[in-house]
Amino acid sequence: MKPGKNSVTFSDDCATSRRLESHGMTVTESRLAVLKDILNQFGIERNGDELTLTSDTADFADAENRFLQAIIKVGDMSMLGQSHVQTYFADDIRMFFNANNIRYVEDVQFRGKSGLLCPYDFVLPFTSKQPERFCTSITRPSQRLISGTLFSWEDTQAARKTPSELVVFLNDSDRRIDNQLITALEKYNAYPIKWSEREFKENLYKLAS
Repeated sequence: MKPGKNSVTFSDDCATSRRLESHGMTVTESRLAVLKDILNQFGIERNGDELTLTSDTADFADAENRFLQAIIKVGDMSMLGQSHVQTYFADDIRMFFNANNIRYVEDVQFRGKSGLLCPYDFVLPFTSKQPERFCTSITRPSQRLISGTLFSWEDTQAARKTPSELVVFLNDSDRRIDNQLITALEKYNAYPIKWSEREFKENLYKLAS
């Protein structure tokens, strides 16, 4: 963090790119496109391997939150280093929605009770059968990512006036998901969907009805 006269600049000092390289991920055109989409979503600049965000000092808390959320999302791209993974997880979910005529709004941010912006991959509108559903995706489920997701959800929900629900897509394409992570989500009334179970009747009902 580098303070200026009336501004502050956050930098990862190239650590994120080096971490991705250590996971065997090389930058291809398709992966670069994914990276650019993530950085644009959070207003992050890329200078070589360094990721930065400059903001007015008055917006320090909001900028810090956006920068950390972006680092988590970019770090999650390490899953793309695996040879059997062809597309970014959110792209798979989008194609799944389209194939099943599930209506959605993409890349949405809401300001939580804390005043911080909380990003979501998709929002499914309210229907006569389902409440408004906020959808987020976790490519490599871990306790850290689940905790961050639940914090953002609690913050978002506290600021909402209409009933809503959190749907969390969990990528289990190459690994078994710890049941403790599923239990943690359910205790906070989140609705977890394992990618391998996305076509289950109850999951389609939750998303498409």
